[in-house]
Amino acid sequence: MIFVMLTSMCVSHHGCHFHFVEMGSDAPCHATTQTIMKYQSLISPSPLALSLSLVLCGFVQSAEITLNGVTRSYGLLLNDNFNEVTSNENATTFNNNLGQTQSGLFGTVNYSVQAPGGDWKAQHSNGGRLLLASNEFGTGSVSLNRNWATDVNAGNTALIVSFVVDSVSGYQDATNWTQFNIASAPHLDGGNGGAGFSTLFRQNGDANREVGGALVNGSGSGLTAWATNDVFTYKFTNTAGNGSAFNGNGSQVTISRNGSVIGTYAMSQQSDAFLTWSAYNYGGPFGLGTFDNLSVRNAERINP
Repeated sequence: MIFVMLTSMCVSHHGCHFHFVEMGSDAPCHATTQTIMKYQSLISPSPLALSLSLVLCGFVQSAEITLNGVTRSYGLLLNDNFNEVTSNENATTFNNNLGQTQSGLFGTVNYSVQAPGGDWKAQHSNGGRLLLASNEFGTGSVSLNRNWATDVNAGNTALIVSFVVDSVSGYQDATNWTQFNIASAPHLDGGNGGAGFSTLFRQNGDANREVGGALVNGSGSGLTAWATNDVFTYKFTNTAGNGSAFNGNGSQVTISRNGSVIGTYAMSQQSDAFLTWSAYNYGGPFGLGTFDNLSVRNAERINP
C-alpha cells in the first residue's frame, strides 16, 4: 500500500521523486500543478507512474493521483467566490471570467446557464455574489457542467457541497423561494422526480427539503430556518456513511447549517450528481436570490 503525505513543504522519500512548483506569497488562490516524476515500488521492480496536482491555498490542500491508469481526486475540487473584478451581470458572459473567481483541483468548471426572458436573470457576479432571478417569463438557473458522481466514485468518497445563502427577496408571496438540488440532470427544479434532494430557501426564512421531487413535512415545516450569510453544507454518502452515494450502496445526505448538523436524510439510490441553483421555478411576479462562496469537495481529509 502506498501512502502519500501532502504538505506545503518540498518532500522527498526513499524510492520517490517529487517535483514541486512553489507559489509566491502574492499568487492567486488557484491550482498549481505538481508532478511526482517516478515512484519505484518497494514491492515490485516495475516503476509506477503517478501524477499529482496539489493546491496550496491557505490551509486547503487537494490532490489528483493517477496510479496504473486510474485517477483519483481528493480534497477541494472546486471553489467559486464569485468575486469578479468587475461585476458580471449578464447570462451571456456568465462564464467569461471564471479564472478570477474559481480555484481548486479542476481549475475552472463552466456553468450551464438558463435565463429565459432576460439575460439579467443569471449573473455570475453581482457585487461578488451569484444572482438568480425569476418572473412570469422564466427562471434563472445555473448548473455546473460536471457530473460529480464520476469523481467521488473513483475514490469511493463522500461528495461535500457547501455555499452561503445570502438573500431571497422581491417576491410578493413570501413563501416563494430559491433552491439548490442534486439531480440526475442539470437544471431540474426541486419538484422534479429526477432531483434526488433539494432545499427550498423561502423568502420568509423557512428552509424546506424535497426528496425525489416530493416536499417533506409540508410547506410550513421541514428542514430548518435560514438567515442571511448562513453556510449550508451537504455531505452525500452511501447508507453506511463511509463511501460514495452514487455507486449502488445506498444514498443519504447529512446537512449542516453553520457547522451544526441538522440531520441525515435517506434518498433513493442516486447514480448521477449534477448540481443546480435556481430562482423560483413556477412563474409569477419578480423575485430573486443570491448565493456566495461555493465549495465542492470529495473528502474531508487527503488520505489515498
